Formats: sequence, structure tokens, C-alpha cells
Amino acid sequence: MSYTVLARKYRPQRFEDVIGQGHVTRSLTNALSMERIAHAFLFSGTRGVGKTTTARILAKALNCEKGPSPAPCGECASCSEITAGSSVDVMEIDAASNTGVDNVRELRENVKYAPARGRYKVYIIDEVHMLSGAAFNALLKTLEEPPAHVVFVLATTDPHKLPATILSRCQHYDFRRVPKAVIQAHLRSLCDKEGITAEDGALARLAALAEGSVRDSLSLLDQVISFCGQDAIREADIDETLGLVGRAAVREAGEAIISQDPARAVELVDSLVDKGHDLRRFTVELAGFFRDIMVCRISKNPSRALDLTAQDAAEYREMAGKLHPEELVRLLNLLTRAVEDIKDAANKRIILELSLVKAASRPIGTVEDVIKGVRGLKEGGAGQPASGVSGAVASYDNRKPEKLEAAQPVDAEAYYRNPGSPQKPSGELSAVDLWDRIREEIKKSGKAPLISRMEVASPKELNGNILTVSESTKIPSFKPEEIEAIRNVAEALGGFKVKITNGGGKEKTLADHKKDKERSRKEKMRQEALSDPLVKAAVDLFVAESVEVEEPDRD
Repeated sequence: MSYTVLARKYRPQRFEDVIGQGHVTRSLTNALSMERIAHAFLFSGTRGVGKTTTARILAKALNCEKGPSPAPCGECASCSEITAGSSVDVMEIDAASNTGVDNVRELRENVKYAPARGRYKVYIIDEVHMLSGAAFNALLKTLEEPPAHVVFVLATTDPHKLPATILSRCQHYDFRRVPKAVIQAHLRSLCDKEGITAEDGALARLAALAEGSVRDSLSLLDQVISFCGQDAIREADIDETLGLVGRAAVREAGEAIISQDPARAVELVDSLVDKGHDLRRFTVELAGFFRDIMVCRISKNPSRALDLTAQDAAEYREMAGKLHPEELVRLLNLLTRAVEDIKDAANKRIILELSLVKAASRPIGTVEDVIKGVRGLKEGGAGQPASGVSGAVASYDNRKPEKLEAAQPVDAEAYYRNPGSPQKPSGELSAVDLWDRIREEIKKSGKAPLISRMEVASPKELNGNILTVSESTKIPSFKPEEIEAIRNVAEALGGFKVKITNGGGKEKTLADHKKDKERSRKEKMRQEALSDPLVKAAVDLFVAESVEVEEPDRD
């Protein structure tokens, strides 16, 4: 005799048998009782929560010989045929393999004919979001005004992929994920019916792994029964059967991170690799572990959000007390990012080890701690970092950036009396001569970028004591402080004035200089901040993507 898996053997046959979807079954039973039956329904929700099952029960309720009734008998010919999947009046269509407009046109032709046995022809279109755009358009009119004997039930896991024109023509019922406690109680009931002995911890583990899907939980239970037999299903057998890491390993990794023991975390990864475990799945479970810790840390009543035993809840609260909420946020950011990185990584082990070492190597600290440390170092020089700031930052270099110094003042009259001077009295100087002399003086300060810009600039004219110079358009223009230095040297060489123009011959205004200077100053502040070892540590500590630099208040 062929074996029937639990998910099929115990498929609900009545509305009251559907677990975890009371809001849906109540609405449908009331509609049937009041004979307010819509012509089109949309059932949406994750896999294995009862969408197709409920659609079949609805079909039986509509076509039962004792109905329409919210409680179909399940014994008449119509109910038996629908249960067996052989009813000619209930058509289940897989939209994933019937996506084209021709399939919908065929459906439109068939709906015109009356049902063969029952009162209604029921079309159950599974994964309806897979239909093409043209197929949806072809379905619109029929879906809005079908014949009186036709009822459509559309089922999908992705309702957001359906056109609004389809959604507006249906009564939409959203199927929810089934709570872990409800699934666990359902598994216990089935084990009792099957004569299977199972530990509560084992069933709780299966319910958690199902992630709200009743069908997934039954499939997992089937697999575990094949491994353990019907005598006893232990929690320890679950991990071995399904190839899972196990809560003990996840907890050990979490404790290594909390106690800042990266060596222990890396050793655990080595053990996981030797046993052939899925490293990405382990990372997902570790992120879930710290999520539970975070809920225990910030919530006064974590039992509402967590499915934990009283003992586990007490231990989680104890561990949560060792971590600041912001530290938990940092750890969760690290681990969730690692989950994504591992998915496509060529070497998953390196990604996981790097993430664990990074998570376990940082001492617990808050943003406020880091800010206090930065302010303390800025105000007090190379002092000690504030409490909570990484000890890896041993010192802070508080040297100010060296400013461009103007050339030493020159006695212009004595300078011109010097026979060896390359300059001539101002009346005989050319623009090129004066510009070359200014450049020679500035060379003494050793400012290579300024010298480079001066060499490609073009002295245009010397009108009286005003030298006009056009800057090159091929390289970055003179900075405001560089123009100031040039003017200081020119003034020292004999009271000369320097007029710097752009490529179009227009002199930069004071406002232009101020804007350039402000942009340059802010960019310099940003680069200094990013190169600061303390700021680097803060960025790394809180997994920052970008850095905004603001001047501190001087109050």
C-alpha cells in the first residue's frame, strides 16, 4: 500500500479544521450563512498556510448537496469528488504553467457552460501572479462580471505583483503565518493520532523551523520520523536529521561574542566546517539569537514576541543585561550583512570568521562614549580615550595642518639697489619678470602644488603696480589661501597688487573666494576626520556607511 505523507493525510476538510486562519474562515462561513457569496476571491499569504485548502473547502461548501452550507457534509458525491480532486465542476489551474493569453481565452470560453453536477463552477487559479500582463488583461472582464454559476478563487504568495485592476475585482483575504505555539500543538495532536512519542522540545524546534508554515512543519516531521522511528523523537535528533547546526552551537557563538572571545568563535567555525554544516544557515540562526537577546533587553514583556521557555527567557535576560541596546544593533547589523555577503561569497568561511572576529573583538560602548572620547582628546590633547572607546586607539595626533606662510617682508628700495637683483624698477618690469620673481620667493616655502599652478598660469600685463595673471583651466584653480600668499609676496616685493582671473578673463570676486575657501575648508575637515584613527575606529565600531563632519559648538 502506498504511503500518504502527513501533509496530505491530515489536510483539513472543514473550515474549523484550518488552523491559525480564524479571521478568514469566520468571514467565509458568515458569507455562506447569509448567502452573500462573492464572485471572486483572492487568497494571499506565505506557503503552507492553507490558501488552496481553504479554496477547496469553499468549493465543497458551495456545491454540497446539503448546501450551500458553511459546514459541507463531506459524504455526498460532490464533496467526495472535490476531496478526491476528480470533480469536473472544480478546476484547479496552475498559473505558473499556464501563463499565456491563450490559456485565459480558453478559460473565458469554458465559463459560459453550466456546471455538470453542482451549483457552481469553481476556478481555483494557484500562483496567479505568474500570469502575463496580456493574460491579466484578458481576464479582467470575465473576472468582473462572470456568469452567475461561476466563482473564481485566486491564490498567490505575492499579491503585490497583481495589477490593481485585478485586486479591485476580488475580495481579498490575507492568510497569516501560523504562530509557533499553534503549530506545536497541532504537531502534538498528530503525533498522538499516529502513536508517535515526541519530546516537547523536539516539536517546538520543528515548529520554529517551519517559520509559520503548517505544511513545512508536517514535511519536517515526516522526515524526522523516518530517521527516529515512532518510538521517541528527541530534540537532539532534529539537528542531526535535518543537518542543522543546533541551538547549542549558536548559543556558544553568541556567548563568545558577548565575552569578547574571538578565538573561541573562530574555533567554533572550524568545527562547523568539519561537520559540513551550512554556514549561511548558522549565520541566520546567530542573528536570530541576538534578535531574541535584543527583544529581552528592550522589552518589558518579551514573551509576547518570543517563543522561549521560562528558563531560556531568564538566561536570555541575563545575557541581555551585559549588552547596551546600541551594541546589540551593531551586532545585528554585522550579522545581517554577513548573511547577505555569505550568500554569494566564493569562500563563505572567511566571511563568517571575519564577521565573528569583528563582532567579538570590540568592547561594548555607545555612541555617547565615542563622542565623549573624541571631545576629550580634541580639548585635552593626546589624553586617554573615554570609557567605552576602543583601546586599539592608543593616541591621537592633534597637530594642526601646516598653513602656507607668506614670504618674509622685503625692503623693496634696498632690493632694487642690489646690482645682483634680477628685478628692475617697477617702470621697467615686465609682467613675466615680476611673476617669475614672485614664484622664486614662493619656492622657498616648498609648496609644490602652488608652484605647479603658478608655472602653468599666464602673466598677462603689468599696468602700473597691478599684475594681471590668468590661471590655467587644465588644472585645479588657485585656492583662496594660495592667492593670498601670492599677494603677500607681491606686496612685500614693492607694493605690487596681483589680479587673478579665470580662463574667461573675469576676476574672481570676494564672494567667489569665500565660497571656494569654505568648500576647501569643509573638505579639509572631512578628510582630516576620516584620517583620524579615533574616527576610523568609531566608523568601524558602528558599521557606518558615511561620515558627516560638523564643527563643535563653542559655547
